Amino acid sequence: MKKKQCCRFALLAALLFLLSACGQPQKDPGDVPRDFASVDMETAEISPEVLAVHLLAETAFDDALIQIDPAIAGRLYGIEGLYDSLAAYGSTGATAEAILVVACPDAETAAEAAGSIERYRAEMTDIYADYNPKESGKLRRAVLDCDGRYVVFCAAPDPDAARAAYHAFVAESIPS
Repeated sequence: MKKKQCCRFALLAALLFLLSACGQPQKDPGDVPRDFASVDMETAEISPEVLAVHLLAETAFDDALIQIDPAIAGRLYGIEGLYDSLAAYGSTGATAEAILVVACPDAETAAEAAGSIERYRAEMTDIYADYNPKESGKLRRAVLDCDGRYVVFCAAPDPDAARAAYHAFVAESIPS
């Protein structure tokens, strides 16, 4: 009796082992994961709102961020008339935490927008230096990337995590 149970168990184990390989996608040896550097950001189509929501979900913040009307964000960051679309999230004011994703018509306009955002960051860094030095540090270390026609600004406790989330989103979301 024990011999039959042992054989059944061995047969069942072998069957389960074989079935575990079923449905597994075969990796193409030439299928190398894309990285951020391989994406043409001049022609990429990114929704600022989708990227901003991704950054909000994938980055830890000390404060609750709320969505900011694009027209108000354009005035706040000094980029009125420089963007096609944007998405912005800001803190309650107690912290300097923020997310801003801007899609511009071209790389030249994006560089101009990035310059305006840099001026905003410098002004706010000075303001927070007296008010809340920890937040001033967040602004100094904040992500401010101008890639092709897109500008991403993210002031968060861990700017490396924010930049990694941004790069991963682009690498995974933009078709090659």
